[in-house]
Amino acid sequence: MEIKGSNKILISNKFRVPVYEFIKNYLALHITVVVYIIILTCTSLFRYYSFQSSAWDLGIFNQACYTILHGKIFYYTAELYANPGGSIFGVHFSPILFAIIPFYAIYPSPESLLIIQTVFLALGAYPTFFIAKEVLKSQKPSLYLSFLYLLYPHLHSINLFDFHPDAFFVPLTLFSYLFFIKDKWKHYFLFMFLSFLTKEFMPITFIFFAIGEFFSLRKEVISCLRTKRKPSKKILILTATIFIAFIYYTLAKRIIHFFNPNPPPGFVEGTPWKILGLNLLNLSNFVNLPKANFLAALKYDFGSKFFYLITILAPLAFFPTFKFSMFLPVLAWIVPSFLSNYPPYYSLGYHYSAVIVPFSIIAAIQGLNNFRSNFKIEDKIFINLIKKIFFVGIIVNIALSFLILPASISITSVISKHDKKLMENLNWILHNFPNASILTQYDVFPYISSRVNSYVIPHLFPAFKKDYYFQYVEQLFNMGIDIVILDINPDIRSPAHRITHFVALRSIEETGNYGLYASIDGVLIYKWKYNGTLVKFEPFTIQNRYENEIIYDTTLFVYTLPPGIYDVRYNMKIAKLIDEKVFTISIKQGNEILASLDVYGTDFDNTDSYKTFNLTIEVPTSLEDVTFSVEDLSTNSQIYIMSLEILLIKNL
Repeated sequence: MEIKGSNKILISNKFRVPVYEFIKNYLALHITVVVYIIILTCTSLFRYYSFQSSAWDLGIFNQACYTILHGKIFYYTAELYANPGGSIFGVHFSPILFAIIPFYAIYPSPESLLIIQTVFLALGAYPTFFIAKEVLKSQKPSLYLSFLYLLYPHLHSINLFDFHPDAFFVPLTLFSYLFFIKDKWKHYFLFMFLSFLTKEFMPITFIFFAIGEFFSLRKEVISCLRTKRKPSKKILILTATIFIAFIYYTLAKRIIHFFNPNPPPGFVEGTPWKILGLNLLNLSNFVNLPKANFLAALKYDFGSKFFYLITILAPLAFFPTFKFSMFLPVLAWIVPSFLSNYPPYYSLGYHYSAVIVPFSIIAAIQGLNNFRSNFKIEDKIFINLIKKIFFVGIIVNIALSFLILPASISITSVISKHDKKLMENLNWILHNFPNASILTQYDVFPYISSRVNSYVIPHLFPAFKKDYYFQYVEQLFNMGIDIVILDINPDIRSPAHRITHFVALRSIEETGNYGLYASIDGVLIYKWKYNGTLVKFEPFTIQNRYENEIIYDTTLFVYTLPPGIYDVRYNMKIAKLIDEKVFTISIKQGNEILASLDVYGTDFDNTDSYKTFNLTIEVPTSLEDVTFSVEDLSTNSQIYIMSLEILLIKNL
């Protein structure tokens, strides 16, 4: 409140700050939050428009939110192999989604979810600021810490990995703790309960939070137990926290079982802890804890796990370690993740960071306060120390966010010509077939997920039994789905793409249910029982660039191609002109040779420039991969390749 006759504002009972500084700090906080929202919104949308989002999980949550507007309880189709009922509550209990729907309904689309998520994560800067101000009793350090929150690479991990209700856990938990330290218990329990609504296992973190607080109050707790005197209100609050969290977690698991009582046996869960030997998410497995292989599980990929711990602590100058009791909820996630063999659990770039962000920030603030108290640092020196920590934190955070994160989520996304063409043709299909059911691959699914009857071809996840996986995919192609869309010429091809394309093209050919309706730059659009000519056709080229690479391995490229006639171009050169055969170009499908060409040293004019060798092949079937090779390599000259281009001339 303002003090009459003074140019200072009372911030608490203990200190005042000048009015201009008060306004400047709050204005800086607001501007930073707005800047964060703009930058992270643009980056998230950029990823979406460059087809780096996925059915898992942007497509899933967009379809779930879209279908509730059409009378279904968060229905989605991406995981019918493991969740036949189709409700999102059959996998995770996240009723916080109900609170999102009014905002989502304004413009039902994946973009809305990405924007909503970014805004809510940005709002976490405010409770961070007020927590720091309450603990440190100073505005300037509080402002710096709120900036570090917005720069925290684990916050960016949540923000940039599609959409997840886990994201809402971060600001809600920070608000809950703010009211905890201000002794506003009704507000504390309200925001704690709201944070529980984000995902069923989030209450576990509050159990560990309460345990950590009990540890801090251990003298009082021991005294109460010995003297049998009435405990303080805070001890009663912490006891209630554990009780409520446990009850909620138990009820949430029962609700999940209600929506998905009998998951199909073909999809096996628990692989994240395969080396350990038990599923840590299933409490009934804890009876086998003595038999668990802890050492082998911990040693697995330990370098990555240790680096993950550094990414949590280093951006916060390791201050969370100065408040161990507050860091306990973070350890509640770190321990099972370190015992896992599933890299996303212990890597930057995934939504699992939502579990650790709020309590890491809180532990850093409290740890910083402990550090100041233990070393009896004066206010001026403390503020200068915070400034130095802040500038070091900026460097560490930027390094981790922009150098490490792109390896998994590609912050610097580029919308290519092919992406634009794919988007254009998806809009064409959606416009011309507004009520059609559509089946597509995982990275295209988010764009067609705003309809009840859209489906996705799943990855061959490690948890799948292979026989069950192929049966499930075959079932999809026998369901009578109207349209199938495959992008076999993505700019970034991964093993997951390759398997998906192989299974899809094989199923189309084996079932005979679909005819090719359009082929545009590698985007294949099939229509149920279609026997006509192509409505649209545009050739596409698969380009594999090797950048002056010396050939040692004879197999250059293996890919599943749709039936068609292709022009294949090898761009090669040799280091030494010799009068003998230097290699043989070979293109095979299974054991059948589609094309072969012997290349001699005399076929090259010089050793400085590349020469293109053209072959034409006809791929009659998609039931086997096509292998592009260079064989019978001469030992008398180095052989280089610049590129291998595969151009579709005609679909069959």
